[in-house]
Amino acid sequence: MEDPHVIWEFEAGVSTEDGDRLQSALPKVPKVLCEILVRRGITDYEKAKKFFRPDLKRDLHDPFLMRGMQTAIERIQKAISTEESVFIYSDYDVDGTTSAAILWDFFNPKFAKTECYIPDRFREGYGLSRQGVEKAHEQKASLIIVADCGIREVDNIAYASSLGIDIIVCDHHLPGERIPVAVAVLDPKQKNCAYPYKELSGCGVVLKLIQAFCQKENLPDKHWGNYLDLAVTSIAADIVPITGENRALSFFGLKKWNIKPSVPLGIFKETRKAHSIGIYDIVFGISPMINAAGRIAHAKEAFHFLTAKQPSEAKLYYKKLSEYNQNRRKTQTEIFNASLSQIEGDPTFETSSATVVFGKWNKGVVGIVASKLIDKFYRPTLVLSEEDGFYTGSGRSVSDYDLHKALTVHASFLEKFGGHQMAVGLKIKKENLQPFIEKFKQHVEKTLPAEQRKTKISIDGVLKLKDITARFCRILPQLSPFGPKNMTPIFKAQEVYLKRNSLKIIGKDHSHLKCSVYQKNDHRAFEAIAFGMADCEEKLTEPFPFDMLFSIDQEYYRGEPRLQLRIRDFRFQIFEEATASEVIS
Repeated sequence: MEDPHVIWEFEAGVSTEDGDRLQSALPKVPKVLCEILVRRGITDYEKAKKFFRPDLKRDLHDPFLMRGMQTAIERIQKAISTEESVFIYSDYDVDGTTSAAILWDFFNPKFAKTECYIPDRFREGYGLSRQGVEKAHEQKASLIIVADCGIREVDNIAYASSLGIDIIVCDHHLPGERIPVAVAVLDPKQKNCAYPYKELSGCGVVLKLIQAFCQKENLPDKHWGNYLDLAVTSIAADIVPITGENRALSFFGLKKWNIKPSVPLGIFKETRKAHSIGIYDIVFGISPMINAAGRIAHAKEAFHFLTAKQPSEAKLYYKKLSEYNQNRRKTQTEIFNASLSQIEGDPTFETSSATVVFGKWNKGVVGIVASKLIDKFYRPTLVLSEEDGFYTGSGRSVSDYDLHKALTVHASFLEKFGGHQMAVGLKIKKENLQPFIEKFKQHVEKTLPAEQRKTKISIDGVLKLKDITARFCRILPQLSPFGPKNMTPIFKAQEVYLKRNSLKIIGKDHSHLKCSVYQKNDHRAFEAIAFGMADCEEKLTEPFPFDMLFSIDQEYYRGEPRLQLRIRDFRFQIFEEATASEVIS
């Protein structure tokens, strides 16, 4: 019987004619890859040329197309010429700290006095805080450049103005109904902004500010190009679409990462001992370390790491971030296990369409725990931490279900909330928690369609293992960098067999499977790994063919390329109704 939580779903169909037409223009590209390109909007030779060969001069838009840019540059020039004291204020995540690092490194030599302020996640929370504004006033700052937040900070920006402080906002989040009254607001998502590309990260908006300044001052492109490695770090960590301008920034940012990274990022690269750094290494390697500073201690530690100029200094901060990250993992595991105990003790959980857990927990990691609970149970989830008579926490949603809208319906119970369809933050009084949970779960039960209660794995095409040739493996990586709107292709292979005696459990926590697989009439075996699927060991030992969803990893071992299939899911063909393993995200 098929796993009720997993659906295998082919990507939207591409006509044979479309695939054939593109392959005729790109005869060296395998048909299955041409079909993937067509689905991603690459339909002719010129689009393919632009896709496969990004170009910074061609693909990056004029920064002065962004509403407010001219005013922002003029205000910065004035601050430099009149020797003003300037505050840099940013969010505490990767996008925020990379933004702060760029602003600091570029403008600190130019301003008479520069201070960087990153709010405390626990005492101040997200956004431009009143405390931060007052600190700027205390330091006699006359200008604050706000990065990766600010677009909704109408009141605190008005407060700063009342103290005689000008504000330049560099943000990428959706604006509210009112735009703050600031000297300049840079956000491509605001109304009447002619900037063509709307999906920049917060750090991307900061980079456009630096690019505009360089243009105005006739400085060479290398002055802003030096920060491309930080820009791709923010793009990967903030999970923005890797399309258009972000694709070009990511492509060249990774080149800089791998050829001439900044001192701190070079320290990370050394520790990975990898042939090259990719999006995966950023998302699962350095990003959790940078974020851990704000979750466990203070994000200023991450800022100091990212702005370190000497390897010895960078190594000291790197060690600190590593320790914070280990602490974060430990804390996260403790909260996750406590959440599971709470769930197991809830007699209504099996019939519930939503998960809500709460306790006296570190609120810096509850968002990660919510994501882990989604992976396990696949239902809208809230994880809340108790402090001073309130519960504060985060929520994560399942595909296409608007969690923010679900909170809006019950806003009367909440002190405050925000976010978007897939992720939210909220605060609620202790006495309102139980009635809110009851109403919230009832609402989700009524509004969550049955098809949205299942994990969907999107399949890009059927691929025979024998077609994974040297040419195929040369071309596939050229579709990267992979990320939202250009995900790593997932293929389906049919009638796959396990090579005898090849299956073994691996990993520090013994949670992964490693094996070799092959297909009939092609006994060439491929190494494969299935992350988090150790509990499927007994199923895979059965001597039956199975269908397999997989992606292709090309790693380097001792300088030599090595191919590995990453199993995402499998189903045995022996059953009339296929049996699925748990999905691996």
